[in-house]
Amino acid sequence: MKKTLLIVALVLAITTSIIAGTMAYYTITLDDLVKGDVVAKEFILEHDGDKFQENIKIAPGESRVWTFEIKNFKDDVITETDMDVTIDVGLENLVEVNNITVPLKVSYVLQTDVEASDDTFSELFTAKEKATKILTVTVEWPWVTEGVDDIDFAGKNLGTLSVSVTGTQSETTTTTTP
Repeated sequence: MKKTLLIVALVLAITTSIIAGTMAYYTITLDDLVKGDVVAKEFILEHDGDKFQENIKIAPGESRVWTFEIKNFKDDVITETDMDVTIDVGLENLVEVNNITVPLKVSYVLQTDVEASDDTFSELFTAKEKATKILTVTVEWPWVTEGVDDIDFAGKNLGTLSVSVTGTQSETTTTTTP
């Protein structure tokens, strides 16, 4: 019986060591391998220039011009992403006399070498490159407008001019490795 018990114990020890050796695996954890903060890039769109005044007077044959600077920086901080810019210039609440709307025309010119589509300038500003663009807005009352008696609009508030500039991060995606 002792011999049987010894053989069973020996077989059990060999089996356990084989199973333990083949079923074992190693695990290593490297705690705090790297630690740091994730910070959003700077996104800056600023303006300087003319301010709109109340009750700007205009007559047929005249125009008024406003000039603005659009910038992708403030002091020494420059935008860190490429930026698309959309410009919306319009006249609102135009006065109407005898079912005829005042014949004002509004236009703008943006000093840039970037092509525009639907008033959106793709990648107008490039990341980390300080730049200033000049926006000129013009409101004109044509000298002669067919079918309009301009005197009917004399002394009236003709409407409201609005200029809106919206910057949007360009969709170009980059992955950087520190």
